[in-house]
Amino acid sequence: MATAQRQLVATSQPSASPGFNANAANAWLAGAGAISAIAGAVGQRATQKAKTFYERTALEMNRRLAELQAADAIRRGEREAQLTRLRVRGVIGSQRATLGAQGLDIGTGSALAVQEDAKAAGALDALTIRNNAWREALGYRLQAVSFGGQSEFAKFASETAQRQTLTTGGLKFAKGLGESALFFRKAKQDAEG
Repeated sequence: MATAQRQLVATSQPSASPGFNANAANAWLAGAGAISAIAGAVGQRATQKAKTFYERTALEMNRRLAELQAADAIRRGEREAQLTRLRVRGVIGSQRATLGAQGLDIGTGSALAVQEDAKAAGALDALTIRNNAWREALGYRLQAVSFGGQSEFAKFASETAQRQTLTTGGLKFAKGLGESALFFRKAKQDAEG
């Protein structure tokens, strides 16, 4: 775009116009292009930083939510396991009352076996509930780790893009300054000779 502007200045002005120097005009345009390049790079970098801040904030919120869900899964599992143990105690109490009412010795033989089976089944149920809660929590923890990794990658990618943007803008700035200096030198030569 800047090259087209310089060519336009050089070709659209009459060569006999007093006091006009196409090289001086091109020098000013090249300088303005250089300033525009660096300003654009700085603006683009700011946009990248803002976008990354938003992405990382969302990922961090998701990571924290996943950690909270993991803790909640464990709490719910423990609570449900405790309720299961209480229900089993109630079942065993009912069995003992029923067996005792039938005149059976509740501490021996098949009466004891029935109670032991209920106790074992209840323990297995409670253990299954806790195990399922831990598995659910593990899934949430893995999500939290994933969100954390995505956040760190977003930070790294953004920093790389920002450096690249500033480098490219700096190179365009340097090129524009070089072109500007070249045109100013030509303008000076035109003025002297």
